[in-house]
Amino acid sequence: MKKILFLFLLLSSTMLLQAQVNDLLKKSEVHGSFEYDGMYYHPDIPMGITDSLIAGRHFAFNGFAEVIYTLGDFSAGVRYESYLPPIAGFDNRLEGSGIPYMWASYNTKKFSFTIGNFYDQFGNGLLFRTYQEWTLGYDNSMNGARITYEPVKGIILKGVYGTQRFFWNKYTKNSRGIVKGIDAEFSVNDLIKSMEESKFRVTLGGSFVSKYQVDNDPIYKLPRDVGGGAARINIGLGKFNFSSEYAHKINDPSAINNFIYKPGDAFIFNASYSTRGLGILAVFKRIDNFSFKSDRAETANALDISYLPPITEAHTYMLASMYPYATQPNGEMGFQLQINYKVPRKSKLGGKYGMDISVNFSQINDIVRQPAGDTTAINVPGTLGYTSDFFA
Repeated sequence: MKKILFLFLLLSSTMLLQAQVNDLLKKSEVHGSFEYDGMYYHPDIPMGITDSLIAGRHFAFNGFAEVIYTLGDFSAGVRYESYLPPIAGFDNRLEGSGIPYMWASYNTKKFSFTIGNFYDQFGNGLLFRTYQEWTLGYDNSMNGARITYEPVKGIILKGVYGTQRFFWNKYTKNSRGIVKGIDAEFSVNDLIKSMEESKFRVTLGGSFVSKYQVDNDPIYKLPRDVGGGAARINIGLGKFNFSSEYAHKINDPSAINNFIYKPGDAFIFNASYSTRGLGILAVFKRIDNFSFKSDRAETANALDISYLPPITEAHTYMLASMYPYATQPNGEMGFQLQINYKVPRKSKLGGKYGMDISVNFSQINDIVRQPAGDTTAINVPGTLGYTSDFFA
């Protein structure tokens, strides 16, 4: 009798477990993507590409495969990457294979929690932005934790903590810095009932980000904690939209700015108009000593905490894209005007399908610097560096 009862319980448990597994599988989703790029290099003596330059590496390979699993409010993912060796033009420090990106996340209507690797940004990204650009071999993802909370409609709070990806180098004590940040965004129209249906839309936001890195410099006394704050506003009225953000950080001597102790500033202003067939965008930007990296010794395109957007046309034609513009974190001031117009179809100029006209003008200049003192030259290491008027 006991054996029969045991077999009955075992069979019932197995059937119940199988039903739960089947139900779990029905609710689960698995998505994936992959990309592989390869190049074969052949010696070309007239162009200076010799066997010694290739060094036996005739084939280069970049590839990744990513898998994402979701079950209700839970999701998790993993990405495998391989650079054997990296394609020409990519940083040689990418060479290798492994899993640099894995994460798990739980999301509800008001709350989101992510642990592992993630990408995010505060506002326009002047103070904090992590992202990946596969075609350029750039990835400054965070490895840590992120929390997002929406206590009421119209308020979004966010916090991030962790370290940034640095090719295949794992974080060790006293290596690159630890990044911490908080952000708050307020939709005025959602918070004030009388403005809910208004065409005048206002969004406000503020951020604070800091990095901690030990001071091992034998010459200079460097700040271990470097903090920065940013404030932003977005105003929309009908077909017009205006947005602006200002960021400031304390002195951050680094290899990029020649180890000067001047605080940094960044400002951007956008104004746009959009209607059927016509779009106009005007942008003003000023950067002053605003390189913000989680390792003060890094000079290459890696470990950037902040993102300083370029304000020039991104060309696709070979001749125009040979010498692309790159933002100058040590100082620049520029202006951009972009006009897009759609000539109507079946008009004399537009023809059967219409015609797109795009006009772009950009001008970027270095900022004007003055000596910080009567006896100190500009940009001398260990000094304030220089002073600069905002509109100079």
